[in-house]
Amino acid sequence: KILNLIQNDDDKLLESMIKNNKISVNTVLNSNNLKDLVNDFSQYEILLNNPPIICCAAYFGSEKCYSSLVNLGSNLECTDFYHTPLTFFAVVGNSTKILEDLLLKSKTTSLNISFKNSIFCAMEYRSKSTNSDDYSLAEWLYTNNIFKSNDVDLRGFSLIKCAIEFEKPEFLRFFLEVANCPLSSSNGLFINNQTKSFSPICYAFEKESYDCLKYLLSIVTTKNQFSRSFSTLPSIVNSTKQFYIDINQYDEKGNAPTHYAVQCNNI
Repeated sequence: KILNLIQNDDDKLLESMIKNNKISVNTVLNSNNLKDLVNDFSQYEILLNNPPIICCAAYFGSEKCYSSLVNLGSNLECTDFYHTPLTFFAVVGNSTKILEDLLLKSKTTSLNISFKNSIFCAMEYRSKSTNSDDYSLAEWLYTNNIFKSNDVDLRGFSLIKCAIEFEKPEFLRFFLEVANCPLSSSNGLFINNQTKSFSPICYAFEKESYDCLKYLLSIVTTKNQFSRSFSTLPSIVNSTKQFYIDINQYDEKGNAPTHYAVQCNNI
């Protein structure tokens, strides 16, 4: 019941329950009950570790419920059982009002509010149905210096690799076209195509991330084309939309994209 009213952004009923002592402002969702009620966890996966109700409001983008909980004194430094902070739920929910409020409080109060690494949570938990505004979320996070182009997750995976893994083509597009994220760990612009390295095209095949694969194939550039386009630029550093996708790049396992392509029935 609590989750439903938050999802419906029913702030009046929420306030009534708090004022009548049926729940507290810092009530924690009992995720065991959620598991009993929901057959498909895909929409609620991030809520399966007993998050406080304000985290649920941030996740659903329920701005009225969020504001009510803040005004009633909810703990903004709260986390779920696995220490996932409120900001991560807010980034997944992508309510500009909630994000801006937390960003402001992180800068103007002594509260321990941090967005660090939230970009990776966004890629993992945002629904595929929200792909249309993934680009704008990436833009907001990047504009507010919440991630840098060379950031890696706890596994050491780059932003590019995570975007492909979680099939987030709009994040991938932003990382390449705006944030200038490196495509591989190599310091060189050009890699011999038989050198074992990270190949975004191979990885997209391997993860069956076909929307990302379609995007990557749409921007494949031959080495000669790439070199000619750079020759007109004053500096590589100043380039924001020049990158080289090698369709023949071998991956860390020594496989070329054609190896995966012949095994794939969906292309």
